[in-house]
Amino acid sequence: MSESTSSAEAVPSQLGMILAGVFFGVVGGEAFIVQPGLVQGMVNQLGFSDQQAGFAASAEMAGFAFATVALIYLTPRVDWRKASTLALGLMIVGNALAIFVPGFELFCASRFVAGLGGGAIVSLGFTTLGLTAKPSRNFAYMVMSAMSFGAVVLFFLPSLLATAGMPGLLILFAVFAALGFLVLFGVPRRGAEVVQVESDAVDLPMALRTLALLAMLSYFLAQGAIWAYIGLIGSAAGNTDQQIANALTASQLTGIVGAFVVTIVRIKFGRLLPISIAIMAGIVPLLTFGFADAVGTVFFLAVLLYNFGFNMAHPYLLGSMAAFA
Repeated sequence: MSESTSSAEAVPSQLGMILAGVFFGVVGGEAFIVQPGLVQGMVNQLGFSDQQAGFAASAEMAGFAFATVALIYLTPRVDWRKASTLALGLMIVGNALAIFVPGFELFCASRFVAGLGGGAIVSLGFTTLGLTAKPSRNFAYMVMSAMSFGAVVLFFLPSLLATAGMPGLLILFAVFAALGFLVLFGVPRRGAEVVQVESDAVDLPMALRTLALLAMLSYFLAQGAIWAYIGLIGSAAGNTDQQIANALTASQLTGIVGAFVVTIVRIKFGRLLPISIAIMAGIVPLLTFGFADAVGTVFFLAVLLYNFGFNMAHPYLLGSMAAFA
């Protein structure tokens, strides 16, 4: 095989990159997407306290964050396809180990391993989508897919936990991660050969790019912390498990709507206005949880608005980062 043929095979099509980036964005965040149900499952199925369940979730997010930061420096130096293979393997191993390891500490360690793989996969998926011709639109497709996954899993999660317990959910995570091998063909080995530039791309110095990255990280950490405990917030306010399940499931649909708005509006009106609207849609529910009697319809509507705002802001923020040259 000639060197030119081998090089051509290494360059995926735009469609292949979108498929890989979208799927990686979903599979890498699979545990986070359904984290309210996962945390409640650890409490109800494994007998963890609320604090222990939160610590286990934090262990996974610590692995996720560590891998995400590491990939910032490693992405220019490694073969992305090989790195994706390793990351998917870590996700499979971490979820499998969590089924069999005895004790709380080893369970947390296994979640950390799964988080390492998930963080790497999400980073590689986001980077791949960021190199496509219309990243904001493609990030919106990713968010819509993630919300669809979340809606289905959260809807069936009570039945799954009742019949197969936590092992059933962990097996689902491992199998879903294994499906990622089917889209490896869409992952470029390097970014320079496939990069596309959006029409509103701007050239920022490294200091400003770092500040923008830290600002976006702060937003996702704040919103993500609430999402992880939103089920427990609902319980503390006096909502029943069914009321919480209904709100979480319905919120996946409003999350899809939020991402769908991005595919329609895109950057026709710039990014500042839609990002501002989306962030406010995420702030209002937090004020409701903190200062209002968030029970029944109030809790339901607050969760719906929260997920709408979060998932409308998500692709815009990621698309903005991709537009920084």
